[in-house]
Amino acid sequence: ILPQSEKDQIIHEFRESTNNKALKRYECSFCGKLELAADVKMRNIVELDILVLNRAVESLRESSHQPHIEAFKPVSLIDQSTYVLCHLCNLSVSYNKFQTIPLRSYANGLWIGNVPDELVGLTFLEEQCIARARATKCMYKIKLGPDGQLAARGNVCILPQD
Repeated sequence: ILPQSEKDQIIHEFRESTNNKALKRYECSFCGKLELAADVKMRNIVELDILVLNRAVESLRESSHQPHIEAFKPVSLIDQSTYVLCHLCNLSVSYNKFQTIPLRSYANGLWIGNVPDELVGLTFLEEQCIARARATKCMYKIKLGPDGQLAARGNVCILPQD
C-alpha cells in the first residue's frame, strides 16, 4: 500500500504529462507531420531560404501537370510569419537554408492537396474507418552476435478495404 504522498505524486505526474500544454502538437509546414510542441523548431519566413524546395516544386508542377503543388502548407504558418519544422525537416536545414529536400516533404512529391472541410476534424479511428486501403506491418530487430550489427526485417502490406 502506497502512502498518500506517493499517490499524490503519481497523480501530479499524470496530470502534468496529460495536460493540454504537454500534448500540444504543431503541424510541420513542409511535410505535414504532427509533432509535439517541445520537438518543433520555429523559423521566421524572412530568415529561412526555401529556394531548393521551390525549384523542386516547379519541376514537379511541370512533370505532373498539377499546378497546385506547394513547397509548404500555408495554413500551417504561425501568424503568417513563422514556419514550423519537425525534427526530420529541420535536419535538412543549415545556415538558415534548406541544403537538401526532406524525404517526406511536399516538395518531394508527397503533396496531396488540401483536405476537404468534411474531413478536417476526423479522429484517427474515423480516418481508419473511411480509408480506401489499410496498411499492416510486421517488423523485428535482429542482432548478430554479442557485438554484432543491428538489422531490421519485416514487411508492409497495403490491403484494399471494401
